[in-house]
Amino acid sequence: MNFFGKEHPFSLRNVQFALQRILWGFLKKLVIADRAAQVVTYIFGSYDSQAWFVVLFGLFMYAVELYADFAGGMDIALGVSELAALMQKNSPPPPDSAETLAKIAATLTTNYDADRLTKAYMGLFKTICYGILRLCLSVRAYIM
Repeated sequence: MNFFGKEHPFSLRNVQFALQRILWGFLKKLVIADRAAQVVTYIFGSYDSQAWFVVLFGLFMYAVELYADFAGGMDIALGVSELAALMQKNSPPPPDSAETLAKIAATLTTNYDADRLTKAYMGLFKTICYGILRLCLSVRAYIM
């Protein structure tokens, strides 16, 4: 198989690596992220009766939950795509130049209104920042 200019022949080792990556992704999502979610739910379910260091630990565990959930999903997706690429008979050749990539990007982005997309992302960013600020202020008010 030809992946981005490198030859990767079909072998059981490549299949084994892809399956290990999928299993590692499920481990991250189903064990680590779900256990961290239980801790976060317990702590923030009654954060006003928790000590400040417990709330701080809850914030840390929330970051662990987000990371494990996202990274696990990416590991699953990458493992499945590796398996799918290994099972293909003929994979398409990689783009040969920057012009080809520019043409592909231009055709993919012409259907989207960039201004509307930017406004949507900025609105999402503002909402996330506002939520983090509210959480930090409530934790600060609780500690003080």
